[in-house]
Amino acid sequence: MGVMNKETYAVDLSGLHAIYERNYACLIRLLPRMREDGYKRCFAFTAEQRIKTRLNFSIIENSPYTSYLLLKQDNLLVWLPSPELYIRCYHDAKLAEVVFAKNTRNFKGVYAYPNKAMHQPDEKKQLNQFVEEWLGRCLSSGYEVADTAIKI
Repeated sequence: MGVMNKETYAVDLSGLHAIYERNYACLIRLLPRMREDGYKRCFAFTAEQRIKTRLNFSIIENSPYTSYLLLKQDNLLVWLPSPELYIRCYHDAKLAEVVFAKNTRNFKGVYAYPNKAMHQPDEKKQLNQFVEEWLGRCLSSGYEVADTAIKI
């Protein structure tokens, strides 16, 4: 029996850029005042008439061509860690990409697997797809919450 060579992951740049473009288009719709420093919005989702999760968007930094924002998911489930994703929006190119999450900075396009941090080979793509799904959910069935304090 011969040893099987595992096929290595190759980045699909056009596919990744398409995700970035869709994320930017959604963010512009959700955050129309994104270019304002300190701008915040919160969207909630329900299940069985109770708030189950919220997405908090906070603009951290603005420059002439980019905005930098934090997307934080709040849960009512204390045992489940909440994602915190930092997104860079490139207004001139109309792209938005996840640049890091919590303590992981500057995602590589491809990771060798296995690796010390246990990143998936396509970690960057997966995080950006995750954001794409959340943004789509905000546009389709989320509603804005004015008071961001959770009341149980």
